[in-house]
Amino acid sequence: MAPCIVCKIETSLWMSCVCCKQPFCFVCVKLDCERHHPPLHRVTTSSLKLVEPAVTIEPGESSTGPSSGKEALTIRTKPAFGSAVTCSDCHCPVPGVGPRRVCKSCKHVYKRTEGGWAKTEEVVSDSDKAFTSLYETWQLQDPQTPINPCFTSSIDRLVRVPRREPEVHPMPSRDYDGFSRAPLLHFIWFGKPKSLTKFQIVFDWARLLKSPWKGVCLWLDDSCFAGLGEGVWPIAKKAVEVDSLTSDPILALGSCQLTGAVPVYFASIDKNLKYLVSQYDFSLRNNLSTLVAAINFERQHDPPFALAQLASDILRIIVLRFYGGAYFDFDITPSLYCKTNGMIEPMHVPLGPEGLLCHRKGLLNENDILFAEPRKCESVLNDLLQWMVKFYHRPDARKRYLLQLIGKQFGEHANENIQKYLVGQAPQPALLIRLAVVVEQDLHRGSKVQFPKTLDAGVATLVSLINDTVEAATYGCFAACVGYDKHDTRWDRMKKHFSEETLTKVFYSWKDPGAPKAIELIEATMTLQAAIRDYLARKAQAEKETSQQ
Repeated sequence: MAPCIVCKIETSLWMSCVCCKQPFCFVCVKLDCERHHPPLHRVTTSSLKLVEPAVTIEPGESSTGPSSGKEALTIRTKPAFGSAVTCSDCHCPVPGVGPRRVCKSCKHVYKRTEGGWAKTEEVVSDSDKAFTSLYETWQLQDPQTPINPCFTSSIDRLVRVPRREPEVHPMPSRDYDGFSRAPLLHFIWFGKPKSLTKFQIVFDWARLLKSPWKGVCLWLDDSCFAGLGEGVWPIAKKAVEVDSLTSDPILALGSCQLTGAVPVYFASIDKNLKYLVSQYDFSLRNNLSTLVAAINFERQHDPPFALAQLASDILRIIVLRFYGGAYFDFDITPSLYCKTNGMIEPMHVPLGPEGLLCHRKGLLNENDILFAEPRKCESVLNDLLQWMVKFYHRPDARKRYLLQLIGKQFGEHANENIQKYLVGQAPQPALLIRLAVVVEQDLHRGSKVQFPKTLDAGVATLVSLINDTVEAATYGCFAACVGYDKHDTRWDRMKKHFSEETLTKVFYSWKDPGAPKAIELIEATMTLQAAIRDYLARKAQAEKETSQQ
């Protein structure tokens, strides 16, 4: 047995590169050798041949004839353990790959040792299933998969880290001022989603909001609304005006009323912005036409020079300033407490005298969860709009600023790193699985620790520059204008309504290549596993009823 130098997994069949003398497993041999050898002389599995123990394939020859000039490998084999494993407790087969397998019945973990498979005291919980599934798929991926230039040549497998427990703070006894009138919960989406299931979270929240919440308002493009309601939701495509917390109504293209849920309204982004510009462009000195031009540029979403995230950052402040209410990102999910008891009533939201409450993570104010009463926080929201107006003196101001930073940092190598970043937005499936394992570990830690280490050095620097421009355009002004008070515990009253994934996922964004796709893979895996568990439960129940008859 020899541990792989990359993933640290002991394997009975391993390979040693003649050049660097390091042991690799089948999965990691190409990944790590790419780092050690010149690009034109990488090890590929086509140059590997299984030979008898202690037989070496020297450069220029092989066991069958002359080699193609690629590096020779010393391949040693040892007796492999049997693939069939039976649980010693429930006598069920233990499927899986790699040195760690889990009994599907009693959930006990079996690890491979020199003497065979040995049962451990470790028991896999339901929260570990997504990681286990990803890890098993990782072991089965094709070693010939090319490496994405956006990432380093090796992504190490990490030690399992238990998910951190949410912090518990004592709740203050004094009351807070909530919403004075029935507010709306706002969501914003630019463009057309790949699947209408992206909007399912909107209807999930609509079921959790009870009166006096007025409803949910989904802001989208007119073209996107035209494709909704085709056998998915009963949407009434009739224009309506929705009352807000101010004197200005929201023009909705249609609405949807589900049983046991508050109404869902579909607001037109372009029509409502046009109305606001005609009413308030200069009277409030916000110069809304400047921000609308910036939104139209950023909404094209051409990373890294145009990010729809930035368009959403601008629009959410405009919506809360002129209509009030709450705003959630699409990755905000309810907790079990919220699913059981429903969302907090509007008059109990701890807005306080400031009239503004946001998601707080440590010392940071995040803008993915916002509650705003315009009559109280009008001056703060006006300051935010003024800051963004000064930055976006022209629609492509952030693009120009980013180009200046890139040119200064990379010089003639600027285009090379940009291309790596663009390729990294769509990583290959096998690499995406490894990346998902790393992202899963960061989500368990509650901070982005390991993901930046997977990036190519140039791409990591480019991502840092993108982050600088995002902070200069929108996020920096939000953190500065909202401020932070360590004695303010209002957010602690709201944390119980949001899932732990919501409280930890905030550090990933569209500017992080591959990370959002990795999160989608993790969520798809967990959804599939939940569906399988439901199917097995129904099947067991049906068999039980049949046996009783």
